[in-house]
Amino acid sequence: MPHTTDTPSPPRPAGARRRRVTVHRAWVTALVAGLTIVAAAAFAAVPGLLMEPLHDEYGWSRGSIGLAASVNMLLYGLVAPFAAALTDRFGLRRVAVAALAVVVAGAGLTTLMTASWQLTLYWGFLVGAGTGSLSMTFAATVAHHWFTRRRGLVVGALTGASAFGQLVFLPALAWIVDQQGWRPAVVTLALTATVTALLVALVLRDHPADLGLRPYGATEDVPRPAPERGAATRALRVLYASARDRRFWVVAATFAVCGASTNGLLWTHFVPAARDQGMAVTTAAALVSAVGVFSLAGTVLSGWLTDRVDPRLLLALYYGGRGLLLVSLPALLGPEAGVAIVAFVVVFGLLDVATVPPTILLCRRVFGADGAVVFGWVGAAHQAGAGAMAVFGGLVRDLTGGYGAVWLVAAALCALAAPLALRIARPEEGDRAQKGDRPEEGDRAARGAEAARRPSVAFTLVLMVLAATLAYVGLAGVDQGLRAARGEGVQGTFTASDLSCVRHPGHTSCVCAGTFAANDGGPVRNVDLHAAGPATCRVGEPVPATDAGASSRVYGPDGSREWLFGAALVAVSLAVPATQALLWARWARGRRRGPIR
Repeated sequence: MPHTTDTPSPPRPAGARRRRVTVHRAWVTALVAGLTIVAAAAFAAVPGLLMEPLHDEYGWSRGSIGLAASVNMLLYGLVAPFAAALTDRFGLRRVAVAALAVVVAGAGLTTLMTASWQLTLYWGFLVGAGTGSLSMTFAATVAHHWFTRRRGLVVGALTGASAFGQLVFLPALAWIVDQQGWRPAVVTLALTATVTALLVALVLRDHPADLGLRPYGATEDVPRPAPERGAATRALRVLYASARDRRFWVVAATFAVCGASTNGLLWTHFVPAARDQGMAVTTAAALVSAVGVFSLAGTVLSGWLTDRVDPRLLLALYYGGRGLLLVSLPALLGPEAGVAIVAFVVVFGLLDVATVPPTILLCRRVFGADGAVVFGWVGAAHQAGAGAMAVFGGLVRDLTGGYGAVWLVAAALCALAAPLALRIARPEEGDRAQKGDRPEEGDRAARGAEAARRPSVAFTLVLMVLAATLAYVGLAGVDQGLRAARGEGVQGTFTASDLSCVRHPGHTSCVCAGTFAANDGGPVRNVDLHAAGPATCRVGEPVPATDAGASSRVYGPDGSREWLFGAALVAVSLAVPATQALLWARWARGRRRGPIR
């Protein structure tokens, strides 16, 4: 965006030459930072592409290959707060160059590996740590150092660069893997990261003060912050301090719901859920890719809105809208990609990553100079929510034979997140709640604090709905899970007719469809074989199976232990109302003691 001097110039005579309009260095820095994030994000598209080639070449199990991808994703989330602290200590340029160097080393060593543990070390630890250092906390630091105006827009654009990197590189990498093999694809990424590291070293600067400039939009000079020593201890110290603030847990909880309802749910389970409804896998995968396209526009638009609208209100609208979409999804899914499901994809895509800019701005407003480090820990909660929902969705599919309960649980979580976002107090509001603006307001502030401690009625009702849903899913699976574990039920033969597998980062989900014929006669049913994969599902080959009472699936000779998960869901569904009852009882006891003086 062009930027001219802030002081007005006198009128120019007719025919005088116009002054050259210069671009503020902040926009150049944002562009280089965006290219850095694009290069790092490209590595996230690789694990799913490497699963089958590595299995075919080395004979490694998909579990061992998935372990490397899981370690990569885990470190991607955990390293972010430490990377933010290192950036405050050593600066943007040195941390970015070092992170890219680690990524290049990990990718290069991956092409020379001979054992599966080396894949976990090189791709899981090195590439995961390097790319995690260049995630959303990196974008937040760039925006904070170089901009006082348009911060939300910059954060939105840099966040969208991550999705853009995957969209740009994924088709090209898939073609290279298919035509040339997996090693040329990894080398291509390593060369891209090397060129990006050189660009960062030449162009990127840590702070405008290094060049004698002001941040974009600043009206006075802003000195460069003093280096913060002890990056690792500072990241832990910030976590300890922020964890004592209720607002941290509220922000972390809402962002965990964000991860659960996007990465953990739609990006992982939409394709198999659509396949269950008769949609072609290629069509469903194309719809998921379209979500990524629209998420790029959505995050930039959200950044622009964050500069103008209260971020708490934006988050409430985003989570509320996402919950409504998820409730409607079961009615929209079908064999064809009609207008309704396309509209769902467009709107959900616009909301997909839109929560990031307002969440980053809230962390900065509430926690000040520690905002980037705090957001790193909040981002770890996002990854934890995504991982938990990914596991939950797969287990519910196995228990109930469908994803209906999963969409309802995710919608209920979004319904919880919407009012939670509105309860995030500004720093000045927190101060007033503690002591009041004037001495005579002390009693009023104390009574307000007491009222704030009262459990929310709406929050409790939504939790009850969530608990009821969990109880329904759990109870539905305990009986048939126990029967399957014992091998009880109708014995027969399953013959596979189709095996559809979808590769995700870190794992492959498969659906083995076929027919079941009972040994004692009866009609032949179209069902799925529980927990089947390429090793256990061979088209046309009959295998012994047991019908334990599920409407859409049968079990192989190994049975199932899914009753354990059903029992755990029932326990959680009982713990939720018990916890809420204790909170209401504690509040009621406090009221009986009389008003606070």
